[in-house]
Amino acid sequence: MIQIDETKLNEVVEMALGKVKGDSRWTNAVLRGEKLLSDGNPYLHFDGERLLVLSESGQIYTANGVCQCKAFKEKMPCKHRAAFRLLQHYFETSH
Repeated sequence: MIQIDETKLNEVVEMALGKVKGDSRWTNAVLRGEKLLSDGNPYLHFDGERLLVLSESGQIYTANGVCQCKAFKEKMPCKHRAAFRLLQHYFETSH
């Protein structure tokens, strides 16, 4: 399980929302990605290169610039990729 500081995550989310401002699909993906990270999901693994997610549906997704989920296949922003980017920024600002 990834240990997340909610205050720091909120800062990263606000930064991400600023970058996607005006794009409702990416805004939704960022907010859903934040929820994925902040719900304390014990089935997340982040190694800096990819995020592994065991979803509610029982599927395992590997997210980085791509994902195997339905949203990605339909060329839509997905919460898995958004969560991956949020974690990248979260840990980049840790140093």
